[in-house]
Amino acid sequence: DVYGADYSTKDGTCVRDYIHVSDLSTGHVQAISRCRINEVLKCNLGVGRGYSVNEVLDCAQTVTGRTIARNYVARRAGDPPTLICDPRSAHQLLDWQPQYKELPMMVEHAWRWLIKTQGSL
Repeated sequence: DVYGADYSTKDGTCVRDYIHVSDLSTGHVQAISRCRINEVLKCNLGVGRGYSVNEVLDCAQTVTGRTIARNYVARRAGDPPTLICDPRSAHQLLDWQPQYKELPMMVEHAWRWLIKTQGSL
């Protein structure tokens, strides 16, 4: 299901800042290693660029070579049209930079992992 196709975005679907799981885990490790006891560290981990739900599905179709059915349904209450992080604080506080910034690489890595863990799909 795709929740909402009438948002004020280029293709009507929500836009989000997707991050590779390896970049996310690296950012968390760097944050933990820099925190002191009772210290609060606030920063956003992300690429700083958004992709729409349709862009993600299009990319997944290209990477997998499979058709992905889309069932457009009503919006979820409270979902904003666009959420893109500002990763500058992570860059400054953690000296962190994402290694995988492009969606095709993120999807390809996720697809390879899925095949490896689930077998032939």
